[in-house]
Amino acid sequence: MQQQEDVLKFLTWQQTHLENDIQPLPDAVEKRTRADTAVIEALNVAKSLLPEPVQAEIEKILALHTEMWKPVRAESEQ
Repeated sequence: MQQQEDVLKFLTWQQTHLENDIQPLPDAVEKRTRADTAVIEALNVAKSLLPEPVQAEIEKILALHTEMWKPVRAESEQ
C-alpha cells in the first residue's frame, strides 16, 4: 500500500512539473524533450505496480524509445 501511495505522489508531482515547468517553455524542441523525459520517468515508476509480464512489455517499449532517440542525440552532438 505504501508503494502505491509513493507512486501516486510521484505521478502527481510529475503532472504538476509538466503543467507548471515544462508546458510554458517557449522552445518547442526543449519542451518536447523535457516532456518526453518526464513521461519516461513516470512509466518507469508506475510499472513497479504492475504484474511482471506487463512490466516486461513496458521495458520493451522503453527500449524501443531509447533506440529511436539515438539518431536524434547523434545529430544534436555534431
